[in-house]
Amino acid sequence: MKAIRISLNELMKIGKQQEIDRDSNGAIKSYRAIIGKDPLHVQAYNRLMILYHRQKNIRWKSQL
Repeated sequence: MKAIRISLNELMKIGKQQEIDRDSNGAIKSYRAIIGKDPLHVQAYNRLMILYHRQKNIRWKSQL
């Protein structure tokens, strides 16, 4: 069985769609996969930090 190779641009599109679909965990996995292939991919880091920030705010608000 051959592994499917997905371009970094395609992974970014997938991650953004997962964000739209409110699948934060899936988007995080996509962006981390990009960073695994290209450790200097600025857009993936930016999206990842935004998602981590949102998760932190959600956890904090749920404790009120």
